[in-house]
Amino acid sequence: MMSASGDRFDWYQSEDNIWIDYLRKKMAPTDIRVEIKRREVSLYLTIPTGDELLKKFQLLHEVVPEDSSYRVTATKIEIKLKKADKVCWSHLESQDCITGSGIQTSYDVTKIVHSYPSSSKSAHDWNKIDKEAAEIEGEEDPLNKLFRNIYENASDETRRAMIKSFTESAGTVLSTNWSEVGAGKVEIRPPDGMEYKNTM
Repeated sequence: MMSASGDRFDWYQSEDNIWIDYLRKKMAPTDIRVEIKRREVSLYLTIPTGDELLKKFQLLHEVVPEDSSYRVTATKIEIKLKKADKVCWSHLESQDCITGSGIQTSYDVTKIVHSYPSSSKSAHDWNKIDKEAAEIEGEEDPLNKLFRNIYENASDETRRAMIKSFTESAGTVLSTNWSEVGAGKVEIRPPDGMEYKNTM
C-alpha cells in the first residue's frame, strides 16, 4: 500500500531494537491502530467505516511482537521493535517487498558493523571506499615523487649536486648542475617575498 500523501518516516536501530517514527500531524491515540507481526508492521487509521491502512512495512528481519510496542503523539507514531536476532539491519524493509512511497531516512545509532542503513536500493561497499580513501591519502606528493625519480636515475655527479645544493641552501635550492654547485658554497635563496629564519 502507498503512504498517504505528504507522510514520511524515519528509522534507526540499536543492537537490540529497531525504532520507526511515522510522521503524521494531528493524531490522537484513538485514531491509530498498529499491528506488529514477526516480519510485518501495519499502521491503520481508525475511522467509523472501518480501519484504513496507512502504511505496511515488510521488515528485512524478524522481530519479537510480544516485546515490541508503540505510542502515538500529536506529530508521529513511535514504534519500538525488539530484534529477534542481534544483527545490524542494512535496510528497514526487504528490498523485494517495499510497499511504501513515503520519504524514508535512517540512522544506525550503534554502528554495529560498517554498514549504513539507507532507503537507496543500491548497495555501497563502505570497506572498499575506505580502502580507496586510504590509498589516496597514502599516495606520495607528485613533486616529491618527481625529485625522487630524478635522483634515482641520475649519475653520481648529479646526485652529489642535488645533495650539496639542498643541504647548503637549507632546502631552498635543488640543483643537478655539479659544475655550478661544486664551484663553491650554495647560498640560501628563499622564495621571493619570504625571509629565511634559522631556527637551530
